[in-house]
Amino acid sequence: MLYTIHMKLAIVLPAYNEEKILRSVLESLPKKLIGINNIYTVVTDDGSKDKTFAVAKKYATIALRHKINLGTGSATITGIRYAMRKLKPDIIITMDSDGQHDPKNVSALIKPIVNKKCDVVIGSRMLDSKGMPLIKIFTNKFANFITFIFSGIWASDTQTGFRAYNRKALQKIKLRTTGYEYCTEVFAELRRNGLKFIEVPVKVIYSDYSKAKGQSIANSINVLIKLINRNLTKL
Repeated sequence: MLYTIHMKLAIVLPAYNEEKILRSVLESLPKKLIGINNIYTVVTDDGSKDKTFAVAKKYATIALRHKINLGTGSATITGIRYAMRKLKPDIIITMDSDGQHDPKNVSALIKPIVNKKCDVVIGSRMLDSKGMPLIKIFTNKFANFITFIFSGIWASDTQTGFRAYNRKALQKIKLRTTGYEYCTEVFAELRRNGLKFIEVPVKVIYSDYSKAKGQSIANSINVLIKLINRNLTKL
C-alpha cells in the first residue's frame, strides 16, 4: 500500500425528492479515510418538490439547487463542476442519495486511485449480485449491451452511479447528456481519452424505497433512443 499522499475528496450526490432519506445518507458517509485529509459532500437538489434542499443545506458541505428538474446527469455534472472549481479535490466520488449505495464501500472505491492504479473506479453491483432482483439484473445487462454498442467498452455494471474519478479524468471527460444516459456517455469518454478504469464489487442496500427509485427497462430504452439521436446529430 502506498497511502503516503494526503488528498482531498469530494462526494457528489444528485438528489430529487430525497427529503426522507438524505440526512441519514449524509450522516453515514465516512468522516475519515486513509490517504485523505479532507472530505466534502456536495448535494445538487435537482428541482425537488419537497424539502430536499433544506436538508442538504443543513447536513452537506455544499448545497446546490436546480430550479427545475433537469435530470440525474445534469445534477451530477453541476455538482462535479462546482467541486472541481471551488473545492479542487484530488478525487471525486459520485453516488446516489436514495440510500442504495453502502457508504462502507467508499474506501474501496478510492483505494485504486490513491494507489495510482487507475483514473476511474466503477462500483459494480454485478460482481456480487446476490440479493439483486432479477428484473434489475436483466435491466443492467441490457444497459451494458447498449453501452458496449456506443462506447466499445464492456463492463459488468455500466449504469451504477457509484464511481470514483481522479482529477485528471474529470478534466478530460466532457459530458453533454442530462439523464441516466450520462452513465453510458462516461464510458465513451473513457475510451476517447484513453483513461484507465477498473471495477470493484460494491454492496447495494435494497429497500422498498430504493427499489422504487431504480432504473427500469423503460428508462433503458429511453437511454438507447437518446443515445441514437445524439449520435445521429453528429453525422
